Amino acid sequence: WFIMDMLATQAERLARARERMARSENLAIVGALAAGVAHEINNPIGIIQANCEYLLRLLKPQSEAREEIEAILAEARRVQGIVAQMIDLSKPKAEALAECDAKALAEEMRSFVFSRRSLGEIKTPMRCEEPPPMLWADANQIKQALLNLYLNAAQAVGETGTVETRIRRRDGGERVEI
Repeated sequence: WFIMDMLATQAERLARARERMARSENLAIVGALAAGVAHEINNPIGIIQANCEYLLRLLKPQSEAREEIEAILAEARRVQGIVAQMIDLSKPKAEALAECDAKALAEEMRSFVFSRRSLGEIKTPMRCEEPPPMLWADANQIKQALLNLYLNAAQAVGETGTVETRIRRRDGGERVEI
């Protein structure tokens, strides 16, 4: 029985290792795909920006088209920033535990999802204890989780509604709830 138990334990460890390896390979594929898509988006955005800047140099300051071209240029830059943030979030990183401000992380991701999109009349109030709770965590993993939650919430409420964020300490300050 002893040998059978050892073999079963080794088989279980091998299965878990294979599972971790498959997950790592999938993440690498997704990262490569995201980088390729970002490159394909950034190329036309760069061309749009260059053409807008060229047109702005040609136009007189009082031209009616100037305001429209400046708006196009601003939106192209906004898209470029969104792509850069998406690439940053998709890059696999070593776990880096550090003290993080829970409110600052939530505000950053809330702003990324709601202020950069035309989402209609969605209200996004935030309630947080003062001083804001601190986390001992990998900030990038917390950001990814918050990004997913905010994107799901934006889809759930549609064009009008409220997505409220509440941040508080739990279990005598040992845990933080967002």
